[in-house]
Parts: sequence; structure tokens; C-alpha cells
Amino acid sequence: RRIDGKLVAENMAYLLFRFDRGFWLTWWHMTLRPGRFVREFIAGKRAGAFKPTQYLLLFYTFTLILVGINHLVHDLPAGSVAAPSPDIYESIRNSQLLQLLYWVPFLTLSAFVVFFRSGYNLWEHLVVTGYGIAHLNTLLLITQV
Repeated sequence: RRIDGKLVAENMAYLLFRFDRGFWLTWWHMTLRPGRFVREFIAGKRAGAFKPTQYLLLFYTFTLILVGINHLVHDLPAGSVAAPSPDIYESIRNSQLLQLLYWVPFLTLSAFVVFFRSGYNLWEHLVVTGYGIAHLNTLLLITQV
């Protein structure tokens, strides 16, 4: 099969949003047994799991969409059609869920320093922190929306 726009779109959708198995498996295990799931992921049992970067990007995309929709629904009068106001950018910037994303590098570095004897390198601490922040975002997103 020749490479065309449709093939590229299908491959990107598969790589980024593999909902067939990876998303639900990752969410379920991170909800029920996060420590075991992350240890197994670091040990090499990665089949079927969302990567931490995918997990973070997916839920922060959901967060941006829901914060924007929530702002538009509550601030516009009924029946009016208007362009997004500059306030929407302020509400996105002040969102607690999005502020968690800024903490990923700092928490990773501090976990690496504090748990230096655990045997994990910096990138493995990044995986642990990424999964933790992303899943915390999912739980906060469920409770706030």
C-alpha cells in the first residue's frame, strides 16, 4: 500500500490514541494498583499499556477542551454567538489541572535525588512521575467536571 494522507492519519491515530486496549488497561491498573503497574512497566512489561507521554498528553488535551467548553457555556448569554474572550486564556492558564503539568520536571528531579538508592535512573523517575501526574489529573478531572 502506498503512503498517502489517509495512511498517515490512521497511523497517527493508532499511535496516539490506541483506545482499543491501552487506554483502559492503563487507567484501570493506575486506579487499582499504581505501584505495581509502574514497577512492571519499568521492568519491561509494556505490552498493551499507554506510554506515560501519551497518557499525559491525552488527559491534558481533555482538560483544555473541557476548561474551554466550561468557560464558554457559563460566560456566554443564551443564544449569543461570540468569539472567545481573552478571559478564556486566563482561565486555562489558572487551571489547577494544567498547573500540575508544570510540576513534572521538578517532581522528577526531586524524586531522583530523594530516592537515589532505589536503583531507578532519572528517566525511570520521569515515567513514575508522568504516570502519577497524569492519573491525578484524570481523577481531578472526573471530580471537577
